[in-house]
Amino acid sequence: MINKRELKKLSVLIKCQEDENTKYGSGNVVEIDGTYYVLTAAHCILKKDKKSLCDINRITVTKDVPEDFANVTVEEILYDPKLGDLAALRISLGEREQKKLSGVLSKLRILDGDFSIPVTISGYLDKGESWNTYSLNSSGDIVAYGLVKYQYQGPDVNNQNDPINFWKGMSGSGLFFQYDTDLYMTAILVSTDNDIIQSNEFLFIPASRFSKLVTGLTPTTAQFIEDKETLHSANQKGVFRILADSLLKIEEFTFNVFISSGKLKEIITSIRDDDNETLLISALSGMGKSRLLFEAFKEHYPLNNCFYARYSGDRSTLLMEATNLMSNNRGNIGLLVVDDCDLDVFEELCSIRRQENNQFRIIATNHDFFEARRLNLKKTILLEADDIRTDINKFIDYKLSITDENKTIRDEIKKMSDGYPQMAIDLVKAYQSGIDPEMGIVEALMRKLLQFKEDDKKAYIMQTLSLCQPMPYCGQQRAAFSHMLESDNFTPLFDHVSKEEREEIAETLIKKFSPTLIQTQSNWLLVRPFPLAVYLTSQWFNACPQPRFIKLLDEIKRQPTAIQNTISKGFCKHIELMRGNKSAFDLVEKLVSRPEGAPFLNEEVLCSGLGSEFFLAFSHVNPAAIAHCIWAILSVKSTEWIKNNLKELSRRNIVYALERLCFAKESFADAFKSLSMLSIAENEERLSNNASGQILQLFHIELAGTEVDLNERLSALRWLKEQGEEFLSLALKCINSAFMSQGFTRMCGSERFGLERRQDYMPKTYKEIFDYWDSIRDILIQIINEHPEKLNEAISIIENHASNWLRDRHFELAYSMIDVVLAKRQDKWPSLYHLLSRNRGFIEPTMSEANKTTFESYMAKMRPCSFIVTLNDARHSYWSKSYKLSDAENTQLAKSIFEPVVDTFLVQKIYESEAELTLLLDDKDYIDYSFITSLVERIAPEQIRALFSTMSDILKKKGDTYSSGFMMTLCRVFRHTDAFRGFIAQVEQLGFKTLYIKLIAGNDLDNLEGYHQLKRQYKTPDQFLELYLMSYQSLNGDLYCQLLEQIHNDFPECSNELLHFVLLRRFFNSDGTRGKTVPIIKQLILDYKVNPEHGNDTYEYSRYVADFIENVKDVKFAQKVCGKFIELYNNQNIHLNMDSVFTALLKHYPDNVWEMIANALVSKDYYLFYFQVRNELGSGSGFGAGPFFQVPNCEQRVKDLCNKYPETAPIIISELAPCFSYEQEGDKNVLKGFSNCFLWLLENYGDNEHVRSGIHANLGSFYWIGSTIPYYDRNIQCFKQLLDNPSMSSVVKQWADACIKQYEKEKRIELERETYIKLHYGNG
Repeated sequence: MINKRELKKLSVLIKCQEDENTKYGSGNVVEIDGTYYVLTAAHCILKKDKKSLCDINRITVTKDVPEDFANVTVEEILYDPKLGDLAALRISLGEREQKKLSGVLSKLRILDGDFSIPVTISGYLDKGESWNTYSLNSSGDIVAYGLVKYQYQGPDVNNQNDPINFWKGMSGSGLFFQYDTDLYMTAILVSTDNDIIQSNEFLFIPASRFSKLVTGLTPTTAQFIEDKETLHSANQKGVFRILADSLLKIEEFTFNVFISSGKLKEIITSIRDDDNETLLISALSGMGKSRLLFEAFKEHYPLNNCFYARYSGDRSTLLMEATNLMSNNRGNIGLLVVDDCDLDVFEELCSIRRQENNQFRIIATNHDFFEARRLNLKKTILLEADDIRTDINKFIDYKLSITDENKTIRDEIKKMSDGYPQMAIDLVKAYQSGIDPEMGIVEALMRKLLQFKEDDKKAYIMQTLSLCQPMPYCGQQRAAFSHMLESDNFTPLFDHVSKEEREEIAETLIKKFSPTLIQTQSNWLLVRPFPLAVYLTSQWFNACPQPRFIKLLDEIKRQPTAIQNTISKGFCKHIELMRGNKSAFDLVEKLVSRPEGAPFLNEEVLCSGLGSEFFLAFSHVNPAAIAHCIWAILSVKSTEWIKNNLKELSRRNIVYALERLCFAKESFADAFKSLSMLSIAENEERLSNNASGQILQLFHIELAGTEVDLNERLSALRWLKEQGEEFLSLALKCINSAFMSQGFTRMCGSERFGLERRQDYMPKTYKEIFDYWDSIRDILIQIINEHPEKLNEAISIIENHASNWLRDRHFELAYSMIDVVLAKRQDKWPSLYHLLSRNRGFIEPTMSEANKTTFESYMAKMRPCSFIVTLNDARHSYWSKSYKLSDAENTQLAKSIFEPVVDTFLVQKIYESEAELTLLLDDKDYIDYSFITSLVERIAPEQIRALFSTMSDILKKKGDTYSSGFMMTLCRVFRHTDAFRGFIAQVEQLGFKTLYIKLIAGNDLDNLEGYHQLKRQYKTPDQFLELYLMSYQSLNGDLYCQLLEQIHNDFPECSNELLHFVLLRRFFNSDGTRGKTVPIIKQLILDYKVNPEHGNDTYEYSRYVADFIENVKDVKFAQKVCGKFIELYNNQNIHLNMDSVFTALLKHYPDNVWEMIANALVSKDYYLFYFQVRNELGSGSGFGAGPFFQVPNCEQRVKDLCNKYPETAPIIISELAPCFSYEQEGDKNVLKGFSNCFLWLLENYGDNEHVRSGIHANLGSFYWIGSTIPYYDRNIQCFKQLLDNPSMSSVVKQWADACIKQYEKEKRIELERETYIKLHYGNG
């Protein structure tokens, strides 16, 4: 009997005042190291919106007699919505209250375990006016997202039509049972009204889950309960019950979905089949054995005498009842169904059936899968996860429709459920209810999969096997496997068990549990399902004290590099998954936080590859402690020390760790400081996700990679600003990043803490964002005022974002900063004015008329007083309107906009102002021909002369290399004037040869007067021709032909310069026009002198030649080109820039050039040619036929060539030939074997070592994406065919056998590498 007086002492009434209303709930007092807490349901202290907490000052903890609990104060609310509907209140108690509770609190335990036990609920009904207890006697089945269901069948059951009102106030009540003098709290009431429960049922949340909320609260496993089903069944009369009233009444089966599959349908058919007189279904817990029974009988219920029992360990009672049922119904047909039946009990039931009544069928389920598999009993069906995994995954895909957002979640649920239907259902329900998939949801099932006895050696070794992902096992990894088993730090069996016995136990476990719970691949093993490995690792950490862990780390460090890497990488992967494990959390705290014994509070460990790996792993488990440790180390180091000592792998690991630590609220502050230190000591400039990149991301308003709110980030920025000159530029970069309003991206991963997934903080309103930006603005203004030398950096920031601020109508933000900068500059702001002018069309549409007036006033403040600004304003106005108009409308618009500007240019005599005209000439913006056109129409001759005179004065200061698009355009439109000719003469007199030639070429007349003038003026073409051709501007096709012909006649030796001109202009001339110049271009191609140092020219030349060959049909020309390029390739190293010419020649002139190329290939005098063309002509970096093997009648050509040159040709061909032969089968190419060319070579020249070597080299020259296993398989298949080929010599077969062995060895190495990657990163 439970002591109800003690229950009443623990139960409290919670009142939560909100506005005029008071909410009532119940709670339960616990004590941890002198601190008192009340455990309750979270909704008891949430406001009506079910999101925000009640004010702590308006929460009262009391009892039905307030005087009994008077001196109580609520000091803190502990609540995490990710943990579900649970919360805790930290309270202070008076001495009197502490004294009253001390006795019962010393007996209270929090139960961590199964819930199928008789329990009592204790709490307050009816606004706290009455404290009550009720006995609950249902099975306590675990249902959706880890909640526990209990049923009330007491005297008030008839009042359950309105459960919400009847049980009002009981939310938060504790569920208890008593054993000897100890009192166990198992769960907390969270719901009496839910779609998945009946009116007389409750939903509870396990009390053990509070350990994730309340530090120091440690659940206890009730080891004394050997079989909780015995307790549950204690008050029932008899073991067997009528099947229709028992199995078919299990309610969770009626509302939980059944995941069907082919295998399960077969089992159901077998269950229903009367010919199966005895049948045992064996599967591990969670595979749905009971559900299979339900599905088999729910619509195919047999006749009379059908009974169901769940075996609870009471062997004699069950066998006695079974005997009575069968003997009392002797001669009648019947059915006994026994759930969770031991194997020997099933055998005895079958024996009793044979003796008493063989008309009864016996159907049983059993969870000792491995023993059943070993015994190989008759009429036994074995069910394992691999049988139904595909259907389970389809169910998950169906329930969670495929989107980019949930793809990762779906994959994670598949990984965690691993083919177990109950886990899949629970995890999917949890996610659909807003709870991230986590181990707690399926942990209860994990305890049932492996039920070792206490201190069983197998339990310790199974934990060791789970420690690495993956675990090294055999082959090259055997040494690491043996070390982990032999080491007492990994496997704490100490001197009690020898090395040999440990390995023997391990091998026994692997054999027994493979492949169901232990998966072996290549040289690795993996404990599965995934949650089981995590559970076992958690058990290991629970029993690992700090001194042992320190010894273990030192032990890893002393191992050979291969073993060290294998163990540390796999071990760290599983350490990450210990997030939420209190023992691991406390262990990490000790490892990094206590100087006298904290091995990780050490700069050498931080900067080492191994140490940094553990820092990264620990960042998942205890973020706050790791962040504090890293900051403690780095805060006393100089920038130079950090740059020189924290680098390469260790720096990468620490940056990754800090990225994660900045995500977590509890570690953000210290992690941010450390990341800022790494940023100013940056040594990974080539990486975008270096420390500098990560710290800037933190200030984004979206996808910032942190869960901290904007105010906390402002505090971080203020701290950064105060750290001195070294940090100030970083602070300004962060400010620039903070002002971003779009285009946010980030790499995923930092939000993951073990299996927990956190969310980026998202601002809830625009006001929150604007307030953030206003605060950022204030910090920027402080920097401007305190550090005048940073004004230009601040100006750059403002210019980056001003257009967006104005478009988004955040005017005060923009104008306040413009005011500050203008006051500091004491001048105009041309760059921002120009920027905003260009963006008017982007900014103004969102403005009201009043806003536009203010905007124009600020533009006037910034606007420089120069003609170039007037012109640019006109350009921007024209651009913003012209794209919508027709050509005629555009012409009219241009006149209306630019004619007044031209008038200003002429009236104000801008053409005489050296300063104004210099601004125009220096302008790099697009030059509007509309302005120039209007100028030509309105400018007078004397004004033109003055314009060119001013330009001459400007050029005197600019020099010969000066370039101005505006000047060139003016020269072009006025090229027929005396003013231009005078300007040209002035440039020549100044000695500006380069500019002089450019001006003449760019403005040459149709009669090529300028060209002839330069030819007369300079003695040799090298003095002017190349620059003239580069600067020539006319797009007229006839002039192009005329110029080409003229220069070729004048300077036939200048083929390179002229062909470069052809290449430069080839896109501006039609095919018809080009046809007139074909003879000249042919000669230019043949005369062209290749310079390997000018790689781009060579590349353009070869591409043009290939295109020319394709379009101009001329056999003799093609042969000349072929000969030219063969000599080129044999005399100069140029192949990387000239691919494609031989391809084009062989494609269009195979009969004319193949023999030329073949003869060169096999000639010893043309080895450089062969070396440079082999990739283009042969299989290259693949395995197919190159251009040399794509010509008509190629096979015969190759054979003739080899027979003609037997010493060289077979070797060359072996290195170039296509490798494989395929056959078309439907829409697939199926490998037939080696190519005909390979086979012919091996048959006829295979004894030649160089031929075999060439084939091997050909097969080994390739690029590949993905697994290379298919590459090795294909080669092995083809070489095996050679062994069976009677045409092959013994030499070839010996070589083939050696190749097969080599490929198989390389395949094994690759398979191990790929297996490790799959197991380590994807759980296989």
